[in-house]
Order: sequence, then structure tokens, then C-alpha cells
Amino acid sequence: MGAIPTPWSLVATPVTLERLVETVRVECPDLGLGTRLGLIEGFEKWIAVGDSWVARFPKSKEAAAAMARERGLLSRLAGRTTAAIPRPLHVGRQVAFDICTKVPGTSLWDEGREPWRMWPATWQARCAEEFGAFVAELQAALTIKDARALGCAPPAFPYPPSELGSRLSGRLADAESERFIARTLGEYEVLSVAPDELALLHNDLIPHNCLADPHTGALTGIVDFGDACIGDRHQDFQYLEGLFGPELVEAAIRRYEAITGRALLRRRIALYHALAMLSHVAFAFEDPVARQLEMKLGWIRLLASDPSCRDTTPHHGT
Repeated sequence: MGAIPTPWSLVATPVTLERLVETVRVECPDLGLGTRLGLIEGFEKWIAVGDSWVARFPKSKEAAAAMARERGLLSRLAGRTTAAIPRPLHVGRQVAFDICTKVPGTSLWDEGREPWRMWPATWQARCAEEFGAFVAELQAALTIKDARALGCAPPAFPYPPSELGSRLSGRLADAESERFIARTLGEYEVLSVAPDELALLHNDLIPHNCLADPHTGALTGIVDFGDACIGDRHQDFQYLEGLFGPELVEAAIRRYEAITGRALLRRRIALYHALAMLSHVAFAFEDPVARQLEMKLGWIRLLASDPSCRDTTPHHGT
């Protein structure tokens, strides 16, 4: 189930839920549309959500090509992870879109709310440990050669050191944040990743893309593999510090280490977390809508004030 056949067209505007659902109905008359339909607008695609399916409509030819690469990867990963991942079901014949299975569970982030924080400690620990297990399973699922053959390239995010520096230099309001940027970029510039540290990454394991059972804490699914790439195996833990507290982060890392037999460097994970936050701020400065810029600047101020992030001593193996 590869590229969308040609000739095809992008969905007509104005985009409405009714128009998207009608497109799905015409091409897939046997698909149960369900009663709980929803519409989500992403940066690169429109998404119609049914009871058991998700239909994605790209906003550009580039987005359509990226979706085709993602479908190829998802097909190869089928059955290789304990947590569910989307399964491609249909590719549009005239309008550019595809349909995948809807992954079960509740997002760990829901319109600004984080319901998992109200769970019992044992549920939270289970979710964190199963997160670590998913990363281990994903990295073992494909060889680097196979991942490259599917179109996976080096990560585009976080931004390279020179680009991150040029986007952020002098744009933050306080001196402490500027010093933090300088220290972080200095560490980033000398970072060396050995060939055996490369692995297939999801690279967007933000809370919104992680789903869990709200009654048990089990990690039920992972979605949005559009940023999948080949990079430092530490990098898929980059958002974990912003999601879980220190004890749960450590639980996830230990589970990964137990499965893979590989030790992870905590300092390097912290570096990738800082780089991800800085890259999100850099993107927000360029975004015409300036989505949540003040909140993201707050992330940097928080990191800059953290004593553990002020350590400029070189760390062996980082």
C-alpha cells in the first residue's frame, strides 16, 4: 500500500468534516462511519476520526509523499510492537487521502489536560515502563539498512546547532536563558554518535501521540510516525522528562536497558530534551500563528533555572 495513484487531487476547500466524510463514504462504502465523528487540523494534513478508523487528507503534494513513506513503514512494523500502531486500510484513488485503523486508548495529553496524573502510582509506573519497552521494540524491529530503504533519513528535528543558534540568538528576553542556550549548543556541537548507537526512531513521542488505558495505565498504542527517522537511540526519550517525573523517567529507561542490554546515558537524554524544547521555541518564533510561544519560552526559563542543567563539566561518553 504505497503511493497514492495518479492522477489525484487534494481535497477541495473549504475543508469541512462533512466533505471529508463524504469522500470516505464514496470510496469505502462498506466502512462503518460510526456516530462519533471528529475533525482535527494538523500542520500538514486534515484528519477525520471515526469510531474505528482515521482518514488523513494531506494539504500538499509533499505531505502526500510523506504519508506514503509512513504507510510503507507502518506496514513493515505491523505486529512487531506490543503497543498497537496504525494499520493502513485504504489509499484514495482520486482524492489524496488514506485510511488507517484507529489505535485504542486515551491520549496522555488531551487539550491541555493530562488525565494520567490522577492515576495511582502503580498505573503511572506501568505506563512509563511500557513506554521504555515500546522504544526498545521499535528499535529492534528494523535494521538501519531496511529503515533507509523505506525512506527513513537522519532526523530533521531538533535543528542542527548552527540553525538553532541563528534562530534563537538574542531573541530571548533574559540573560540566564541566553547563557543556557550557549551552554546547550556548546554541548550539542561536540556530540558524537557512534554507528552502533544509531537506530530507527519515532522521533515524536509527545504525550499526544501516546495512548493508554485509563483504567489500568497500560500503554495501548502509539500514533503519528510521520517523523520516523534514523538517529541516536537516546533521542526517543527526549520528551520523557517533560511528561513524567524523575522516578518514572528512570523506570522507562531501566525497562529499555533490561530489554536491549544497552546502557543509556542520562546526560545525553537530558541534552536531547533541552534541544527539543529549544527547537520548539525556535519554530514558534517563525510560526505566523505563534502557537503557545509564551508557554514554550517558560519551558526554557525553567530549564535554565534548573541547577542540573548548569553543569558545564564534560561528561565521558556523552
